[in-house]
Amino acid sequence: MYSQGKDDYYLKPDKTLPEYHILIKTNPFVYFWGAIPLTAEYRLVGETMVSTKQSSQLALSYLGKGIVLKSYEDSANGNYKFVVNGFRVQYTHKFFIKNNFQELTLYNPYGWYLGPHLSYSTAKITSKTGSIYDVFITGIHMNANLFIGYQTLLYNQFPLDVFFGLGIKENKWTENYRNQNQHRVIDMNRLGKYYNSNFKISLGFNIGIGVKKF
Repeated sequence: MYSQGKDDYYLKPDKTLPEYHILIKTNPFVYFWGAIPLTAEYRLVGETMVSTKQSSQLALSYLGKGIVLKSYEDSANGNYKFVVNGFRVQYTHKFFIKNNFQELTLYNPYGWYLGPHLSYSTAKITSKTGSIYDVFITGIHMNANLFIGYQTLLYNQFPLDVFFGLGIKENKWTENYRNQNQHRVIDMNRLGKYYNSNFKISLGFNIGIGVKKF
């Protein structure tokens, strides 16, 4: 005789919420200040469930010219132009620990979660003149964190993910003269003790839309 166990409870479909195969998200505010200082970040996040209590989330970003550099260009009346190019890659694996909805299923990644998070960012900043002579500075940010977060569904269609995390980081800047095959590490003490420390605090959110089919 078959008896229903605890695992069957989680496998039972939850009909109270729409079932989305993938969540597509972003954060519009990182345009104003990206992962690396002086950049604007254009972020695209994709998340999908890999089991009834776990999901995988991948975020890809393009890092371009930030509003601080654009403001400086405007004040220079077009006599100085910056060139900024970079990218950011993030991965988060979420373990859902509590769901205020009825059930966790393969298509309901909502509720409280813990998640290890990895991030790598790099950006190349130069001027139009510097690019001619292959002279530029490069910023690299690497960090690993543990997130605690809460993800909910607004109006049964728009996922909102709010998270806080602690971790370790390494921020590094170099000045490069490729025409001379030289580079040197830039001292960033002017940005303060926290920026130069290995301690990382994260606080943020992503919002998006659910997609029922790939």
